[in-house]
This record gives sequence, C-alpha cells and structure tokens, in this order.
Amino acid sequence: MALATGAGVTAALAVALPGSALAAPAALPANCGLSLNLVTCTFGYTGAEQTFTVPSGTTSVTVTAIGAAGSANSSGQPGGEGAQVTGTLTGLSGEQTLYVEVGQTVNTASLGVLDRQPAFNGGGAGLGIFSGSGGGASDVRTISRTVTGSLASRKIVAGGGGGNSETIEVIEPPANAGENALPAMVNDGQGTGGFAGTQTAGGQPGQGALGNSSEDCRGAEAGTAGSLGQGGIGAEGGPSAGGGGGGLYGGGGGGGPGGGECTNPPAAGGGGGGSSLVPAGGSQTLTTSPASVTISYAVDADLAIASHPNITTNATIPSGATVAYTAPAVTDPDDATPPAAVCTPASGSTFAIGTTTVTCTATDSDDVNSPVSTSFTVTVVGAAGQLAALYQDVHGLPRETGLAAMVQLAQRAVAAGHPQRACLPLTFFKIGVAFSTPWFIRPATANMLIDAATRIQAVLDC
Repeated sequence: MALATGAGVTAALAVALPGSALAAPAALPANCGLSLNLVTCTFGYTGAEQTFTVPSGTTSVTVTAIGAAGSANSSGQPGGEGAQVTGTLTGLSGEQTLYVEVGQTVNTASLGVLDRQPAFNGGGAGLGIFSGSGGGASDVRTISRTVTGSLASRKIVAGGGGGNSETIEVIEPPANAGENALPAMVNDGQGTGGFAGTQTAGGQPGQGALGNSSEDCRGAEAGTAGSLGQGGIGAEGGPSAGGGGGGLYGGGGGGGPGGGECTNPPAAGGGGGGSSLVPAGGSQTLTTSPASVTISYAVDADLAIASHPNITTNATIPSGATVAYTAPAVTDPDDATPPAAVCTPASGSTFAIGTTTVTCTATDSDDVNSPVSTSFTVTVVGAAGQLAALYQDVHGLPRETGLAAMVQLAQRAVAAGHPQRACLPLTFFKIGVAFSTPWFIRPATANMLIDAATRIQAVLDC
C-alpha cells in the first residue's frame, strides 16, 4: 500500500545457500534515486525553471535548497557564500507540480567589459568583468515563474551571496547570504556596501562616496535597492560595486567610489546578501557548496522476498527428475496478504540432468521497489554422478565381494557412450548385494544400495 508521505547413494535431497535476493527498483526520473524507502531528487543549475511532480499519495516532501554564491571580481576574489535551507513542505497533493529554481553564480570573466548581467533567479548585476553579480537564490514554489503571483508562492528559499566589489586599493570581504556588505562607513573616497534583504523588504542600497567639494574629489552614485526576489544593482565606478544576492528579498547593490583626488582611497561597496525563507521547524546555515535543490520523500518500498536454498537431487528417469519445492516467502508489512512469489520453472516441473536456475518474483504495484526477485539452482545428478557415489559407498565396505568391480564396469560403459551396457553389471550388482546380506552387509545398507542401483537403471532406461 502506498505510504502517505513526496536470489551419493544417500543424496536424496541436498541443500546449499545461494546468493542474496535482489530487488529491482521501479522507474524513477533520471535525477532521482532510491535508498531504502527514501527517494531523493537532485536539481542543479540549468538556467531555466525545472519541475517536480508530487507522487500520488504523497502529502509532504523534505527540501534542501542551496543558494548560489555571489560572483567573483576581476581579481578572482570570490563572492559571498549562499545559504543552505532545509525544511519540510506540507499540505501537498498527489500529481501537484512544484516549480524548482536553482540560482546561478555568474562567471564574471566571461562577460563583456561593461555587461550588466544579473544572475538567474534574482542575483543583482555587477559591472562587466570588474565587479561580481549577486548569487541567484534557489527555491521551490507552487506557481511557475511565468505566471503572476509566482514569487508569493515560494515555499522555501535559500538566499544568494553578495557579489564582490572590484578591488583597486581597498580589499573588503564579500557579504554572505543574509549579511550586510562592507564597507560599513561612507567617506569621500568610499561608498558603503549594500544591506541584506530581510523577511519583509529588500536590502537598502549602499551609499555612494561623498566626495569633497573643496578638492578634486567627486561623489558617486548609490547602488539600487533589493526587492521581492531580486537583488539590487551595484554602482558603476573605478572600482565598481557588487550586485546584491537574490533571495526571499534581495540584498541591496553596493555604492560607488569617489572619483579624482580624494583624501581616502577609492573603494566600492559589495552587494548585500539575499534573505531566506525557512519553513517552520527547518534550519538554515551558510555553505560553499554549489547551488542546488534536493527533494526527498518517503515511499512504500518494503516488499521483500526471502532467499531460497539451492537444491541437489538425483535423476530418476532418463529426462531428469520431477522436483517439488516451496516458493520463497514474500513479506510486505503494509499488506495483510502479501503477493505470492511466481517461480520459473515451477515447482513440480521435470528438471533436466545438470543445473537449472529457478527465478522467483513477487510484484506489488504499490511498492516502488517492485518487482523483487531471488534465484536458486536445481542440480539433477545423472547416471555418471550417481555411479560415482555408489562406487564410494561400496568401496568402503569391509568385504564388498566384487561389488565395486561391478560398479566400475557400469561406469566404463556410461563413460564410453554405451549406457545400455551398464544395465547388466548393475543387475549383477544387486544380486551380489542380496547374496551378501546379512552376512557381510547390513539389511538397511543393502536396501539403500539396491534402491540406488535400481534408480540408476531407470535413468539409463534399462
């Protein structure tokens, strides 16, 4: 049932343990895998919206979203770290579509000199090859990004890190998701970093450098503010400011530096980090891992089939032997009456001399690990093998009075490809056993030897 939560003479029958039973997993999307009873689907950055269909009967899924890091500056200094948010989305229904957005870290070095390239899913733009864009957020929502109201339908959001500002003289660390960027103080030569997005508003922009009217020191423009789902844009300048990270609310873009001959060295602000949306009971941390979204849900995957011992038995007719066996047990804790195993070849079939593999399979459409199967072997010993065992049984008797020689004659005939020539020696063997009983052979042993010789004669079609 579906769970509500996203393999001698005395040899009458010998046994030996086979390999363990194997379960074939049900078909899952290429980005999903099954471990025990947990399906985990992983989404990486593609630059486009992706989808996840809630399985039938599933009402909740566990999501881990990782926001993208902010982009590096022209010196290769990385942007701020993205957030990692884990939580459970509840109140879902089977076949519902969830929309998955995985944020982008823009490759600054690949841009045109003055490109304004925002990161996918809300990272605010830096300036070309000079300053980094903010990292895009990663989220799961119930309305497609192409439809009005999409941002309001987000159920979990991991904020992106702030873009790193261009470095000329002053080096400032970038802002991680949820953090304000540096510099924190404005003066004539340096602007301030953008502010982090909050739970209710976008981050305020970094202030532009003040300049100094009494000297040749020009003031600079501010960055732009973050907004719902979107980071602000970093201000232009030399150096240029970083863009704000995407998030529930985006971080503000950094402020620009002073121009000309200023008292303080020119410095541009980094982009503020984007904020995150953490579901009730969830958790949040920072990470250096690439942006991604993983969705996990529990499934009914407890259908199991027991292993079955291998079987070895003697042939009783020229075509082999009829072998009956008990099918391996099938268990399914969710079903009062588990499905029965279907085995091929079936119990009661005639198995040819030699070794045959029996495969037993159980199927239940409610279990994602269905079908499950196990296999074992049935080995039917022919006349040659039975004669070898018979020789060993009589060769060790205290006074076998030529019985072993009779068996050897039969063995040579079978080995030479003249099985009918083995019939007479076996008849003499049985007569010899009868005459040696009870003086040299105990009655119980005699009966066993005669039965074995008679069975071999049946196999030889004597």
